Amino acid sequence: MPFKGQSKINKFITPSDPLEVNPGARALELMDDIDYIVIDTLSFWFDQLEQKHVIFSEDSRGNWGKVYASEIKSLLHFANNVSKKTWIFMSHTQEGEPKNMVIPTKCYVKGAIAKIGIEAYFDTVLYTDVFDDDSKEDGVGYRFQVRRTKDTKGLSVRSPDGLFDNVYTEDNDVLKIFDAIDAYDND
Repeated sequence: MPFKGQSKINKFITPSDPLEVNPGARALELMDDIDYIVIDTLSFWFDQLEQKHVIFSEDSRGNWGKVYASEIKSLLHFANNVSKKTWIFMSHTQEGEPKNMVIPTKCYVKGAIAKIGIEAYFDTVLYTDVFDDDSKEDGVGYRFQVRRTKDTKGLSVRSPDGLFDNVYTEDNDVLKIFDAIDAYDND
């Protein structure tokens, strides 16, 4: 689904095989004209890894670790610890079993990596909030939730103190998120 600000992003790459994502990310790192990398979506990439390189492989049990988990961890490590670019990983979410009247919601992933959670790799985790917006023709608005509230404590949303002034952004313009992160990093 398109997001606001997409027209300002000048390169779209769709790999034919999910094993091309890690080498592709490393190639993007070497391109001076790229400042930001958006992976849309992790969920789709995870599904493709599972379908193409785990389930129907001769060693499906072994490939959960050798392919699925290692590819995911390799990309997340690269994005967090090596890359000089600013990254956004988009993902679908899944709800867990209720605990203490709270339904935990986190990034959709399978296997052992689900126990840690993808969010553990990041200091900023946003959630797309869909809300009633009478100013829109269809009555639906989109924005990012950038901090938890007492009503949303089950979400894996978090951001460093001072990164965002409000609980929600005014809209879902991903470039404004990049600007906020860049300004925060430069302070």
